[in-house]
Amino acid sequence: MEEEIIMVPEDGFSSAEKFVWSRPMVLTLIEEYKKVEHEFKDSNIKKKHIWRKIAQHLAERGYHNVNEDMCDKKWRNLKKTFKEIYVGQRGSPLRTKWGFYNAVEEIFSKDPNIVSAASVSVSTKPFLTTKKIPGPDGQEMQVEIMEVVGNLHDEYLEDGEAVIAENSEDRAYGPFDSSVQQPPAWFTEFLQQYHNDEERRIEMLNKMHADIIALEEKKCALLATLIEKLGGPAKVQENEKCVSSEFQELEQNPECEIAENCKN
Repeated sequence: MEEEIIMVPEDGFSSAEKFVWSRPMVLTLIEEYKKVEHEFKDSNIKKKHIWRKIAQHLAERGYHNVNEDMCDKKWRNLKKTFKEIYVGQRGSPLRTKWGFYNAVEEIFSKDPNIVSAASVSVSTKPFLTTKKIPGPDGQEMQVEIMEVVGNLHDEYLEDGEAVIAENSEDRAYGPFDSSVQQPPAWFTEFLQQYHNDEERRIEMLNKMHADIIALEEKKCALLATLIEKLGGPAKVQENEKCVSSEFQELEQNPECEIAENCKN
């Protein structure tokens, strides 16, 4: 026989926060919700009345200490937890650890808000990416960057509820803590500084390249004028072909040209 866990404050049931839902109660709530699910889609029916009906059905099945507000709040918590797992932890072991995932998947996986959140979500499953960055001594070093999801607060413990695993009635799981998987603060700052320096370096190279192009154009214009005065139009055409070839090479290897000019 499954044991019902109910906490009662001294002043009666005035504090809904002191109430603990047992696993059988939650499964009964899910079952009763499915029976009247179509009514929630009817705009002519107030949701409060539907929750009141569900609370009455729970009372008829032996759970007398819940009202419509408690049922509504509990359902919101179930939906919130499902959404966090469905969107942020797709394919992870959390699905098997949270004992009500399969029971509510048929309902919540069709919810437009949850589906849209999942469709725009980039993969938030923890994974490692490898990147080479310059080390303090000037040599390249290879680092692994871990991307993790945010801490799923109250993933397994909501409003005093001990969430039991689906295949066990006596095991409870504590809150999932992903903070241990996050990179240290000094590394995050170092990586950000590296990205900033890299952007400045590229910007500087682009500016130097543009300056060199402008300078070469001026040199070519002066050279063409000089040749025209000395040798006539034929020499100018020959020079233009030569200049065109040089520009093509410069466009293909801007960094090499910049380095050569720096040496000169």
